Amino acid sequence: MLALVSRHLELVRGGTLKGFQHYVAPMLAQHPYLQAVGYNPRVSGIERAAFERKSRDEYPDFRISESLGQGKFVNAIERDTFYPFLYAEPVNQNRAAIGFDVAMETRPNPRFPRRVAINKAVESSSIAVTEPISLVLSKSTGQTGVVAFSPLYRDDIRGQARLFGFATLVIRVGDMLLWSQRMAEARGWKQVALSLQDVSEPVPLEMYSAADKSPSPLSHEEFIDVPGNRKWRVVATPHAGSFSLAPGRGELTLLGSGIALSAMLGVLAYTIVGQSDSIRRQVRERTVELAQANGQLQDEIKLRRDSEHRLRQVMTLQKAVLSNAGYAIIATDREGTIRVFNTAAEKMLEYSSAEVIGQMLPSVFHDREHLPDNDGTRFKTIVSPLDSVGSDQSVEQEVTYWTKSGKGIPVMLSISSMIDETGERVGYIGIAHDISMHKAAQARINHLALYDALTDLPNRVLLLRELHQAIQNAKRFECHVGVLFVDLDRFKNINDSLGHHVGDALLKEVADRLRSCLRGGDLVARMGGDEFVVVITSMERLQDSCDVAARILASVSAPIQIKGHNFVVTPSIGIAAYPDDGMDSGTLIQHADTAMYSAKELGRNNYQFFTRNMNQLVSERLRTETRIREALRDSRLVLHYQPQFDLRTRQLIGAEALVRITENGVLIPPGQFISVAEESGLILEVGKWVLEEAARQSQTWVQQGLNVVPLAINVSARQLEQPGFAESIKALLEKSG
Repeated sequence: MLALVSRHLELVRGGTLKGFQHYVAPMLAQHPYLQAVGYNPRVSGIERAAFERKSRDEYPDFRISESLGQGKFVNAIERDTFYPFLYAEPVNQNRAAIGFDVAMETRPNPRFPRRVAINKAVESSSIAVTEPISLVLSKSTGQTGVVAFSPLYRDDIRGQARLFGFATLVIRVGDMLLWSQRMAEARGWKQVALSLQDVSEPVPLEMYSAADKSPSPLSHEEFIDVPGNRKWRVVATPHAGSFSLAPGRGELTLLGSGIALSAMLGVLAYTIVGQSDSIRRQVRERTVELAQANGQLQDEIKLRRDSEHRLRQVMTLQKAVLSNAGYAIIATDREGTIRVFNTAAEKMLEYSSAEVIGQMLPSVFHDREHLPDNDGTRFKTIVSPLDSVGSDQSVEQEVTYWTKSGKGIPVMLSISSMIDETGERVGYIGIAHDISMHKAAQARINHLALYDALTDLPNRVLLLRELHQAIQNAKRFECHVGVLFVDLDRFKNINDSLGHHVGDALLKEVADRLRSCLRGGDLVARMGGDEFVVVITSMERLQDSCDVAARILASVSAPIQIKGHNFVVTPSIGIAAYPDDGMDSGTLIQHADTAMYSAKELGRNNYQFFTRNMNQLVSERLRTETRIREALRDSRLVLHYQPQFDLRTRQLIGAEALVRITENGVLIPPGQFISVAEESGLILEVGKWVLEEAARQSQTWVQQGLNVVPLAINVSARQLEQPGFAESIKALLEKSG
């Protein structure tokens, strides 16, 4: 009978309440000792709320419950899995049990009979019966009974059988024996007293007894194998006067009585483990009626299977996405317990899914020590931002995940709520992306924004920031700040003659030497080219800046060997101090730069303090540099030729070309601008113009028929150091003839 109910429920995937009632009605009519024929679907903890809401379509006050005994039921506590009665026929005597989780014990029982039977049914994929238990349903309260479970299976998306619930029979043992006895008496057998024990364990469990406890030679027993590896012992004892023993035939009469009792026990055994032909016939007839009444059942099943096939395809795709996603995906139930942990999460956090699913909250990964979050407080804090956004919105936050081995990984975590069809939040999903490379790249970008790429010294941006902070600290503590502007003497000559690779190596060596000259808390920055600025913080006396400058002169001037070349590079240093020489960063750097030029004019390889009259000299120098640039642009350079005569013969023997600047009709002699041209580098343009103009003038004199005499042209040291200088002179002479 239970097998038939199981097949029906598997065929219709649980079906409907009305369909179930129609199917089991004939069984209940033929077996009045049945307390209930039921269907107990498997419901996970995360599905509970949705399942209860849907079930209220049939039972408005439906809830998953557990029993306190005496027919009293209370709301079931949260668990991973429930097996509640969704159907329990006849419903009029089982209404209170609708929703009762049959896997929970009615009262404390160390043997856990229901759970044991359920586990046996699942392990064997067949029917299993409990040991004798005390029933709690209304008609059977206090009566001994058993529950038979038949597992129900359906294929999942991979075609594997998955448990989706149980078909259940609840049997009142005493009523079953009385019914069997009445059936035997109806067939003409005499009255007997029956007793029933479960002898599966070493200590028999009494199930029912109406017989006298004293042994009788007429008693007869039978052992019945019951599904679930259980064994029952049935004893039948005739009532007094039920059997007449003829004188002299004691043994024969005793044998006849035994035969009669054996026949009686056969009826009982048949009742327990078999079905009568008439019942089978009625069930088949009712099944045919049911199939006829539901003519569209097969079409409906086909549509359902097609839908499930499409669902399996979608779920296969979802699984593939989860397995192959580059992001760690972690989904939880409403309380925070992990339910989904994909492959990327396993690789990132070094945990297997088996270690975390159903056992951990993701807040554990936010803690360096992986301390448990037993009450979920830390998890609630993580997801609390979702309370202030819409249910379809997510929240992003940058956090650190800690792996099983203790490594910290910066991640961008996007969390959102999982909402069911009724709009209720049933869980959370978090998607975490490892941003270690992004953070490293960002740190590199930030470093490049503040540090010189060649020397790794602070650049101008960081220099101004740090100098400003040093000035603010000096204001607060009433001390001094020193600014040293360091320029390498004749570095351009080395760079131009030996190439930038040698010049770069030289700058890196100088940077290292400058670092070694500083005190703790001081700063050296590269302004660009061969210019450096040193900030001396918290000076108690101006002599501190002199001490640092002296160390720099000694260190930088020491011989340097680079790529087979030996160099001696000297620095010129200008010094300005807060608050005497300026109140802000820009002014201090400018005045230190001015003092540096004074050091160069005084012979280089020394340091000079800024003085007020230096501003006038700097201003004049800038005006002169501007005058040279404008003269080159506007063609206001001119050559004057100073003749050379032989005093003995009074003949012209040569001339010297001297450059002048014309400005508003006034000639500016070279002594007023050549030194500035040398320092600024403009001497290369001026020198080139002088050579080309002298060659042109010499060619003009030849064309005019004048005697050509040698011309002397002054050339700067920078011109002589230029690669290919001699070749350029030769080409110029060839061009001018």
